[in-house]
Amino acid sequence: MSSLQWTSARRTFPNTGFKLLDSSVPIEEETLPTYIPEKYYPVQQGEVFHERYQVLVKLGFGTTSTIWLSRDLLESRYVALKVYVTGNKQNNHEVEIYEHLNSIQANHPGPRLIRKLFDHFSIEGPHDTCPFSGKVQNVNLDQDLQLRNLLLPAPNIEKLSRFEELEVQTPSPRKLLKDRTIYASVGYLPTKGLPLSSDFGEARFGDRENSEDIMPTVYRAPEVVLKANWDHDVDIWGVAMLAWDLVSSHILFHGHQ
Repeated sequence: MSSLQWTSARRTFPNTGFKLLDSSVPIEEETLPTYIPEKYYPVQQGEVFHERYQVLVKLGFGTTSTIWLSRDLLESRYVALKVYVTGNKQNNHEVEIYEHLNSIQANHPGPRLIRKLFDHFSIEGPHDTCPFSGKVQNVNLDQDLQLRNLLLPAPNIEKLSRFEELEVQTPSPRKLLKDRTIYASVGYLPTKGLPLSSDFGEARFGDRENSEDIMPTVYRAPEVVLKANWDHDVDIWGVAMLAWDLVSSHILFHGHQ
């Protein structure tokens, strides 16, 4: 039992009734070319992190993390839990960016247009002395717009509650391995509204000298390609590339490493 005073009861998920997937066929994060099992924390459905965040269902995956719809048992709300791979150098940097954004939100008109960071913590893993880390954020749906860094609004609480109940009644498909369970991601339909900007791992502070590689290859501004010093002007280029992708059926530039 948690030492904290939960306002929501911990859910119990069934051990049967789900579709068992072929263990020899790669799925989800296993299909990524950089996938190393030990670098991914083996999240279990129903697991409680940081004495308050219970994992409900998997929402997605990537090269740096897996994302889970979770319930904050302390404040009785739905959150997105992003569990990072171990050894991810961008993790601490992204926390620094979020803390900076949180510090200026009261004096800035744009806080409603960015994804918020509510909490972050370390997780001890079974395979490595280097800890994993978790970030707790507001729930939205990633539509792969980098389009990948724009999130559409999530359903309301009532719909998310039904989504949770459906997972209890009809558990999502998964494959059972010796040291972990790989869950299939389950999506939900977004609601109408403005997209939110998210994933600030590649964000940089404008008052510092920058010359690092940022931006996906096909969006990369000329000064970034040339490895020259750059500033906020690269954002203007990035917005233009994003606008092109929104209205065109093909990309404007083909990037090559």
